[in-house]
Amino acid sequence: MRNCRYNLLLMFVLIPFFVMSQQRIMVLGDSHGAAEKGWVNQLKKLRPDDRFLNLSLGGNTIGFRNLDRDTLNTLKNIHSYLERGKKHFGKIDKIIILLGTNDCKAVFKDSLHLVAHRFGCMIKSIQNEFMNAEKPQIVYITPPLFAKDNELTEKYKGGNSRLKILMPQLLHMAKKQGVKCIQLNKKMGRRAGEMTTDGVHYSVEGYELIASIINKYL
Repeated sequence: MRNCRYNLLLMFVLIPFFVMSQQRIMVLGDSHGAAEKGWVNQLKKLRPDDRFLNLSLGGNTIGFRNLDRDTLNTLKNIHSYLERGKKHFGKIDKIIILLGTNDCKAVFKDSLHLVAHRFGCMIKSIQNEFMNAEKPQIVYITPPLFAKDNELTEKYKGGNSRLKILMPQLLHMAKKQGVKCIQLNKKMGRRAGEMTTDGVHYSVEGYELIASIINKYL
């Protein structure tokens, strides 16, 4: 009987701990995150106590009308994303953003100078949404490298060159607005592109590595 009371007391002590340690995480991403075996589902395995709302979409961009679809412009749709997150969780603890791959497509090469500004507008919109409430931590993750140009289709050729130009701009904008950054392409190393299956998307092992890096710095 004494042991029973002790175990019951221990349970009431531990339950609040587990509830408090559980994080409610909303993800904004592209096909890297939307894939069945992509980095988000790999991260879920590493963080089984957390709750995730994965709003990643294949083809998603930071601020362009991709494939002639407004639904793939995160800046344009950020308020609806946040409403979905608040409705799903009530309170959002973290918003993880891994976007930028599709902004580096050849079709947007002449508009690359617009990306950082639109990224900043997106971050500002998120912050403004929580002006009168506890703000979630925003974490920006730089997109992984592409393979070499000779392994890419025409729409992605030159992707790494554009990524090299874009990354410092996005990181500067993120840090300027108090956003935590994870430089994924730096952590994975220069040979990361060799882990792709089609020059853009990664193998299961590649996404497992991405998830492990993200998990380490969350």
